[in-house]
Amino acid sequence: MTDTLNQTQLAQIVSAVLAAFNTSNSSAPKAPAISSPVDKLAQRHAAIRAGFKRRGFQNVVLMDRNDPTKPFNVRPFKGWLEQGRQVRKGQRGVKGLFFIDQTDVIKPAKAAIPAEQKTLFRGSQESPRQEEGQSVCIGLTDCTHHKPARSDLGGLFAS
Repeated sequence: MTDTLNQTQLAQIVSAVLAAFNTSNSSAPKAPAISSPVDKLAQRHAAIRAGFKRRGFQNVVLMDRNDPTKPFNVRPFKGWLEQGRQVRKGQRGVKGLFFIDQTDVIKPAKAAIPAEQKTLFRGSQESPRQEEGQSVCIGLTDCTHHKPARSDLGGLFAS
């Protein structure tokens, strides 16, 4: 036996299902919107704290958006550079942020040798003794003050 529905029976079933669906939705109270901005920010902060906790960092203090002058110990890479700290090589952040225990204080760079010390050093070097006809500036093509005299060339260049 074959059960077939005609057009009117199918239309009655669809309208009954839609009516039941509409009455069940209208009687239920609406839930608060999940995507409100306050909830998103709180969810983001909770996710960051949970990420640091998974990595073993406790006492994570995020920046207070109402009062940014309050101290906090989580910053992005460039934020730590501005504070005079360097994130250690190989450290992984949580959503681009690093905890203070993942950083080291940047040591001040050694001072470069001043120009006057360089000139004093050059002046204190003694030039090696040169014998007659030998050039001290071996390998320098533009040296003019140590070139041998024309007569020392053995007559290769006749004038």
